[in-house]
Amino acid sequence: MKSQNAPLSRIDMNLLPILDVLLNTQSVADSAEVLSLSSPTVSRALAKLREAFHDQLLVRSGQRLVRTPRADAIRAELKTILALTEGLTSRQLKPDMAVSQRIFRVRCDGTFAGIVSRLLIPQLQQHAPRTGVHFIGESPRGDFRADDVDLELSGRREFPPETVVKKLAEVPLVGVVAKTHPLLTMPVTEQAMMAYPHILATIQSEFSHELNASLASYGLHRREQYMVPSFFSAALSAQASNGIATMPGIIARQLHQMLDMAQLRLPDSLPQAEVLCAWHVKYRDDYEHQWFRKQVFECVQRIVDASESASP
Repeated sequence: MKSQNAPLSRIDMNLLPILDVLLNTQSVADSAEVLSLSSPTVSRALAKLREAFHDQLLVRSGQRLVRTPRADAIRAELKTILALTEGLTSRQLKPDMAVSQRIFRVRCDGTFAGIVSRLLIPQLQQHAPRTGVHFIGESPRGDFRADDVDLELSGRREFPPETVVKKLAEVPLVGVVAKTHPLLTMPVTEQAMMAYPHILATIQSEFSHELNASLASYGLHRREQYMVPSFFSAALSAQASNGIATMPGIIARQLHQMLDMAQLRLPDSLPQAEVLCAWHVKYRDDYEHQWFRKQVFECVQRIVDASESASP
């Protein structure tokens, strides 16, 4: 004797919503109308369901179909299964960020982390007070495969193929110098800026090649004499020397005010710095990650807007 139970492996799960409507309407024609399918399509589905359940499910009684006892027995369970399936696949199952306790890990330069976190942390405290953010340094840079970082804020660099990269901004390169720097009293040309040492943050090592190529088009060679771990340490080094701490304008604006230094507008011929946000493709449909990315994007845009309104 065959079991009345239908193994899941024998049931096409796509047929279950059709079965639910059939058991409700007890009519192939009415079910076809509800499902926006043709009557023959619904009839074929009913035939497959009868085979899977080893039961007629709906039988003719006069001018209409009626449910079999087996069909009556599975109706409640069927609705539960469909509700669970809908819950697992529905995009509406969005976590409540007000109670989320997720910790997001962001890799970026330490100075830029401070600038972003000044805006981001109050935003998180207001809308997602139980979430957290851990900023980690730029070095060593991972490839997201080790699952040690959720998001990266950086400049141009090579990313692995499974990485999603979004350009948030393109900003001018600015020099941060001591207020007594000689270049503040003269036009800043490519040749003039080459007379002084450039101090770079290690995060700029790849961007440095573009800068060198741009200067080479003027027959100039820039010696990478000084490189320090962060934009903040680059500015501190320039404060006590005649060096030029070369960095994106959105960072220079914050540091020159904080350290009582001056901003030096560099020639427009120099390449602009990009602000990129990157994450592993596995987070593409992760609602909490999407929400967090949006907060970061908004914070960076506010920083860019403020920098443009106060550019030297």
